[in-house]
Amino acid sequence: MKTLRPLTYRRVLAHRVVHGEAVFRMAIVDATGPDIVIEPFKAETAATPFVSGTVFVLSGKCFPDIQPASCASDAMLAHTPDIVDTLPALL
Repeated sequence: MKTLRPLTYRRVLAHRVVHGEAVFRMAIVDATGPDIVIEPFKAETAATPFVSGTVFVLSGKCFPDIQPASCASDAMLAHTPDIVDTLPALL
């Protein structure tokens, strides 16, 4: 897997979203509110940027160590252009 790069966006659509041990395909991740919300892509929204590859929802306090975020205020979105389907590929 290529290097993870932090994103400045707090809400994105991506091929894959990884949060904890869950992998979501074609999903929107939103860390703008009090909770981290991940939902399936249903319709295009002009205000939501698309990120090609995989977005990880990580703890901003621990980056660059890969630890899942527990709440939106702690969340940092990081990206790799690789599309990750399985957890073993993350290691």
